[in-house]
Amino acid sequence: MFFQICFEHLYYQKLLHWAAIIDQIQIALLLIQNGAYVNAKTNQGFTPLLCASIDGHVDILHLLVEKGADLEAQEHYERRALHWAAILGHLPIIQELVSRYHVNINASIRAWTALGISRQENYPQVIAFLLEKNGCIE
Repeated sequence: MFFQICFEHLYYQKLLHWAAIIDQIQIALLLIQNGAYVNAKTNQGFTPLLCASIDGHVDILHLLVEKGADLEAQEHYERRALHWAAILGHLPIIQELVSRYHVNINASIRAWTALGISRQENYPQVIAFLLEKNGCIE
């Protein structure tokens, strides 16, 4: 019985990451209602929230935050959801993280902020938004 419970727990965690990646909000909700932990990390430190940010899925992001997801969670290279959204130019995710959830816009990884990353990746709309919100380059 113990093995079955542990296996099911781990299985749900992996499914929650996949639901975040493929933007399946109903599946994510069902998994959470059945015990999936919203802050579960993969071997590389990715949480479902980081996965949703990487793939630009705003609705899943909202669900995960509503269910207690850690907005400041970091993977092994210390990148947060805001950093991943900046790397990939996901303006709607950045807007939600900054305006709605008030994440630290100037949190840095190895001296790189979201604005610095967006400038490096050349996302003009993201840069304009972050400058409007008083983002710093470094």
